[in-house]
This record gives sequence, C-alpha cells and structure tokens, in this order.
Amino acid sequence: FLMWKDLVERTDALRENRVVRHLIDTPEIAFEGNGASFRDERELDRHYAPSDMVLLLPADSSQTAASLAAAEGRDFVIIGPPGTGKSQTIANMIANCLSVGKTVLFVAEKTAALDVVYRRLREHGLGAHCLELHSSKADRRNFLTQLRISWESGVRVDAAEWIAINERLRVRRDELNAYVEALHRHHVNGLTPYLALGIALKNKRQHAPRLSWPSRDSHDEANRLALEHIAAETGLAFQSVEMRSVLRLIDVTEWTSGWQDNLLEGAKTLKNASEVLATALDAFLVSIGLRAKGDASKAELEALRKLAAALQDSAGYDVSIVFDRDFAQLRGALATLNEAIGDYRKSRKDLSARYDEAAVARIRVEDIEQQWQQAASAFWPNSQLGKRKVQKLLQGYVTEGVADPQHDLLLLRLMQDRRATVEANILSGKPIGFAALDTDTHRIDQILSMAERLRQTLRLPGLGTEDFKALLQATAPSLRSGAADSTMRYGAARFLAASAAFEAAKTQFAIPAGKTPSWAEHDNPLTELTTAMGDLLDARHLLRDWTSWCGIRRRAVSHNLGALVDDIEAGLVRPAEAQSAFRLAYVRWWLPATLDA
Repeated sequence: FLMWKDLVERTDALRENRVVRHLIDTPEIAFEGNGASFRDERELDRHYAPSDMVLLLPADSSQTAASLAAAEGRDFVIIGPPGTGKSQTIANMIANCLSVGKTVLFVAEKTAALDVVYRRLREHGLGAHCLELHSSKADRRNFLTQLRISWESGVRVDAAEWIAINERLRVRRDELNAYVEALHRHHVNGLTPYLALGIALKNKRQHAPRLSWPSRDSHDEANRLALEHIAAETGLAFQSVEMRSVLRLIDVTEWTSGWQDNLLEGAKTLKNASEVLATALDAFLVSIGLRAKGDASKAELEALRKLAAALQDSAGYDVSIVFDRDFAQLRGALATLNEAIGDYRKSRKDLSARYDEAAVARIRVEDIEQQWQQAASAFWPNSQLGKRKVQKLLQGYVTEGVADPQHDLLLLRLMQDRRATVEANILSGKPIGFAALDTDTHRIDQILSMAERLRQTLRLPGLGTEDFKALLQATAPSLRSGAADSTMRYGAARFLAASAAFEAAKTQFAIPAGKTPSWAEHDNPLTELTTAMGDLLDARHLLRDWTSWCGIRRRAVSHNLGALVDDIEAGLVRPAEAQSAFRLAYVRWWLPATLDA
C-alpha cells in the first residue's frame, strides 16, 4: 500500500523520466528511446579510454558496449536465457554509471535477482554504496545505518595513480588491439593470419607438400582460388588414371595412334638393346678375368666403356709398360730424353763438317782441346804448325767438308755429353721402342699416353684385391702383344658396339616418350630398363588416359604445384583430398613470412 500511495502521489515527478512517462501514458505504443544506437563493438577501444570502462566483472565486447551505453544514458533492453551473464552485465552497468556520477535505481521482479546483483557489487567493494530501499530489512533504522556506512566509506583517491594505471592499461590495450588487428587483417591473397593459423593448427598432423613461390604477395585472392581449383581438378583427374610406375617414363600430353605405335616400337628396340648390352657386358667381363653378373650400375658401365675404348685404341702397340714399377718416372724421363736428343741433333747440324756418327763417340775431345789451346798460345810458326796438326787430326773423323777445330770442338763435347745422357736414360731398358739417339720420342709419347689411360681405366670401381689381380693377369698378354684380334679386344669391341646401340635406342625412345628414361639411380639399370619396357608394352591400353593426366599435371607444375603432383602420384596425398592438401600447404608456406613481417 505504501509503494502504491508513493507512486500515485508522485506521478507528475515520475513523468519526468521518459521511460516511466511512456509506461504511464502510452504503454500500447512502441517505445522510441532516445534514438542513439550502441557503438560498434569493434570500435569501442577507439572511442573510449580505459578510464571510461569501469567493469567489476569480466565482460565481452557486447556486454562492455551495454555498460558504456548505460553510463551515457541510452535506452535499451538486455535479453538472454539464464546463465548468459545478465546479472554480471547489470553489476558492470551499475559500476560504470557510478563512475560517471550517476545514481542508479535497480528494480527487479524477484528478490533473488536483487540479491545476486547486490552480492556481486558487495564482493567487489561497492556494497557500502548500496541502499536497500524495499526489502525485509528496509526500516528507518537500517536505512540510516546503511547511509552512515556509505558516507563513512568514502575515500579520496590519488588521481595521479589512477591516471598512471590507466595509461599503462591503454598502452597494453593498444598493443593487444594492434596484434588482433594484424591477426585479422586481410592480405592481398584474401587470407588473414588468423584464418591461416586455424587451418595450420587444425591439420598440424596432416601431410602436405612443400610448395613455394618467390614472394608471400605473389597471388591475389583470385589467383589463390584459381590455384586451389587447379589442385582440386588435378586430384579429380588422377582418380580416373590407373597408376603404374612405368607410366612415369612418359611425359606427353596428346595421344594419337601413330604416336603410340612409335612409342611402343621404341620400347621394343630399347628392350632388345638392353638385353644385348647385358650379354655383351658379361662376355667382356669374362674376357678381362672378371665374373659375369648380367648387369652393372651406371658408374660401372661407364668405367667399363672407358676401359674397352682404351683397350681398342692400344691395339697394335706393346703397352706392357703399363705394369712397370717405375712408371711414375717415365713421363719425366721422356722429357729429358727428348731434350737431350734435340740438343744432340742441333749441335750436329751446327758443325762445320759432317763427322762419322760412330766416330764422334770415340773422339778424345779433351785431349784435342788441350792441343788446340797449346797451339793457340805458342809463338809463330809453332802456333801455325800446331793448329794445322789439330785440324788434320779432326779431319780424320770427317766424312764430308772441312773440320774447324775452334768451332767444332765445343759442339763435339756437347754431343758426347748428350749421347751419354741419352744412353743413361731410364727408358733405355724398357719395352717401349728405345733406340738411343734414333729413338722415336713421339711414338714413346703415344705409348705412354695409352699406358696412362689404361692405368686409370683398369682401376674399375668396386673391385676387390683378388678381382684386381685377376684383371691384370687376364689383360697382360694382350697388352704386351698388342693383338687386335684377341678375345679381350673382341669382347671390348662388342661391348662398345652394344653400348652405342643402347644409347641410340634410349635417345630414340625419348623422342616419342617426351623424356629420357631415368636409370642412373638403379643398381641394376639394364634389368630395370628391360623390365620397364616390357611393362610399358603391357600397359598400352592405359596410354590414352595417361597422356590426359600428363596435360593436367603439366599445367599444375607450370603453376608451381609440382610437389603436390608428386605427392599425389606417390600416394602421399589422396586425390580426393588434393584441394585441402593445397590449402594446408599454402598456409604453411605463407604463414611464416607473414607472421615475421
């Protein structure tokens, strides 16, 4: 009765509040409010300082907007099911209104609602500022007691401390907002770091290919979506292909019956060439004292080809010098020999007369030089007689022309010295065609070059000590005789011919196949290639679909999606998941550079 009486007597005063006036006079018409809308939740931090937001309890952006709107005197209704934070928001609204000097009348249909809000305010230090006007305790004495407590609880706050705290809060808030803004900023490719992180973290245990482009801004959104579409089409296309490993030997995008005939004919030829080469390989290995094994690695085949070519080129020459223990010194010895013979021949050419070649070695040059010097130092006519005697002595060794002691003696001494050098050369005792001053040094140079080449090529990769000994024992007779028709050289010629035919067949196959067959990585390449060509002949019915796949694959590769294609073909990415695998791979590539920036 007292509440009703109070309302009736104060109706005119209550009408000053626009909400109450509406409820009294025009409750049947929708309330228009004051016409002001809430701030956009994302704009709150731009329009309000931290000191403007006095929140006792945690609040999300919508609850914060409601609290600020209440402090600004706006009209609104908060609706929500139980447990959604209405009483928490009301407590924040009351605190925010108090902070701007407003008084708040909080009315609720149920006392429980009043108690919940009052408890929250009391727990956060505002209990002393609350007056319970209509409760079981609302008598005059309790009212005055609460009023006294409220009056006595007022304290003066240090404004400087309040400003400093809010400034620190503003700085930290702005930093966090900048981080959030960066996290949600749309980049040129249409992605945000937040979205990309979500994809990456959700699929952190999933496999994805390693994709790469020059710059994180290489694509706009349309380009990125186009790449995603290509990835999806690539996976879809691969689902219709029956995958066989041998088809990887083909990289052609257009199928015709003529092309297929050429390809299969090339496969037959290459298969036959591989088999012939394997047979020739075994025959050659046996001829050089090694065990037949039907196949060899690419490195071994290349080494055997070099050995076979060296054996062929040495036909007709005795190259047994290859086994000489002094071989390392022979190249230097040849240079010394060549220089000595050159000096000898030049000196002989410079002589004033032609001397008997055999007699030159017997001339006592030192004695004759001494006599010549004595004659030159004597008085006339003894000097004239002495010189004539020396000239006559030298003339006895001349076969044509007139000897000139003063000119010839020095040259004859040099010739004897060079003859001695030649005869003492280490090559004089070697089976290499040594003929003293008449040695054909050019031929020796050829033989040494052949021997050096053989010494290099005889060291085949992977040979053990026993196999190497067997190789040397088997090749020694032919290297000594130089016989061109030996079993070893016949085997070498056959192996070289088979190798050349194999390379030609491989090149010919590569033309319709669109790529050279890869075989270097296999330990048994000939066996692998023979098997592959047989498998290709059996897979002829798959070639049409495979060429279609090659076209799609080539398009994907041209857009830097080669890693995705490889993973699809290898079974690491399911064709149906190609699009999602691309998304994951893209964000894993894009994120690090974006976050670092």
